[in-house]
Amino acid sequence: MRKITATGKSFVQGANDPQSSADEQPGMTSRFTYDYWLDTTEVTQEEYTNVTGSQPVPPASAYGIGKPISGV
Repeated sequence: MRKITATGKSFVQGANDPQSSADEQPGMTSRFTYDYWLDTTEVTQEEYTNVTGSQPVPPASAYGIGKPISGV
């Protein structure tokens, strides 16, 4: 897992190109207000809790510790 230092960075989301489809227009600038973590595999509830310090679902849930993050 890698921490992506994104705070204060921005990117253009969408397009202003007349050849782009209507659902891609207009382009707008989006800015990150926080850093985030990224991995190449699914993240388990336990890994999420270890990194963030909070549990995404109650421990008794069928989607609890050991299961991939789902619908969070």
